Amino acid sequence: IGTPPNVVLAGFAELLLNIDINFQNWLMIGLPLVVTLIPITWWLLLKMNPPEITHLAGSKKIVKERIKNLGKLKGGERNTLIVFILTALMWICRSGFNLSFIHIPGWTELLGVPWVDDSVIAMIAVLLCYLSPTDIRKWKFTLDWKTNLNIPWGTLLLFGGGITIGKALQETGAAHYIAMNLVELRSLPTIFILSAVILLAKFLSEITSNTATTTMLMPILFALGIAIGVDPLSLMIAGAVATSLVFMLPVATPPNAIVYGTEYVSMSEMVRNGLVLQIITALIWICLLYFVISALSSLVNF
Repeated sequence: IGTPPNVVLAGFAELLLNIDINFQNWLMIGLPLVVTLIPITWWLLLKMNPPEITHLAGSKKIVKERIKNLGKLKGGERNTLIVFILTALMWICRSGFNLSFIHIPGWTELLGVPWVDDSVIAMIAVLLCYLSPTDIRKWKFTLDWKTNLNIPWGTLLLFGGGITIGKALQETGAAHYIAMNLVELRSLPTIFILSAVILLAKFLSEITSNTATTTMLMPILFALGIAIGVDPLSLMIAGAVATSLVFMLPVATPPNAIVYGTEYVSMSEMVRNGLVLQIITALIWICLLYFVISALSSLVNF
């Protein structure tokens, strides 16, 4: 759920490969990447953009006053926090933990409800928000229908429509046709193919939405993997993650657009910094992906 491409990837993995990418599985891939990239990108950005101001007089006092003015958690805030924690725990602990010497069953296994997946848990969370009161005497709850009007339904339709288009590419043979034109790649080393997928995904995401890029690439990468004898899931994960590692242009990702929209960062600064981050993150993701191929392959057995 970190970024839209993650959701798109999970949808296509289940649709095309019948693989459930749960939170535990994804942590094997995402956690090493996050732990590696955050300190490196932080250091690079500070080196390329030395802070003009290193200390703001009275800043600590202002922060403390703002925190004090917030007051205690209100009913809706408290309910939302509780539901969030419960939802995260249900997602993480849904499947069991397989350690080398012991198997710790997940709560769905203990309760005998293997049909419960992440989407069902999300619906439970929504229902809890509807049912948790903030003022029972006034019949007010954490979530009501009026609040629903502000939900970006268009984004949800984009996900669903994208997966539908991807399925159409698969069913009509369009994805297979594109993949067969790339079948000569089978003679190349797997790491080279993965690197090419990462670079292609990053380039395409710079000129269009990373969600749209992921939606377009997933069925093609699936068919390509089948055609050249490479694990399709490895190609799909390589491409999906790469679409989120784009930093040069505002159109690439919503965070890029938000940063550029502040008008504190010019286009030239964004391109200059983004280009360096593009190269560094591509190299890091290629290296990490090479060492976690075994983890990617193990997902097929889940």
